[in-house]
Amino acid sequence: MQKQKDLFSDITQVIRDALGARLAPSAVTFMDILADDILFEFPYAPPNGVKSVRGKAELAEYLSKLDGTISVESMTLERCILEDSTNSAVLEISCRGFNPKTGHRYDQRYVSVLTLRDGHIAIFRDYWNPLVMITSVKGETALNEFLEQE
Repeated sequence: MQKQKDLFSDITQVIRDALGARLAPSAVTFMDILADDILFEFPYAPPNGVKSVRGKAELAEYLSKLDGTISVESMTLERCILEDSTNSAVLEISCRGFNPKTGHRYDQRYVSVLTLRDGHIAIFRDYWNPLVMITSVKGETALNEFLEQE
């Protein structure tokens, strides 16, 4: 049996470092650390963007559309707040990278609110700045046009 490649090894490592023994030991890849019925939410998604996905299959399809969009240079855990009584964690993560298709920077800060269940992440609420993604994909001109819209 071939071992599954982790397409998101940088974020997987940051999450494993933050949550440690709270994650199932068998959870090696990004998809492994998620519950089968994962609810992934993007509260700051752009107006026509995806607000949430449910389940590993739907998430895998969503993430496949992002493949190759960002080349990560570094991902750093800035802060981790663990709350045992609610099985939750808040992670503040910084990412430095670029879009290899455009050459534009992708330097992003995330705040992720996680709910854990049985050693896996059941809810992953990801707060990030969509303007950073717009600039990375389309450049400063597109960002300015977006900001000028009424």
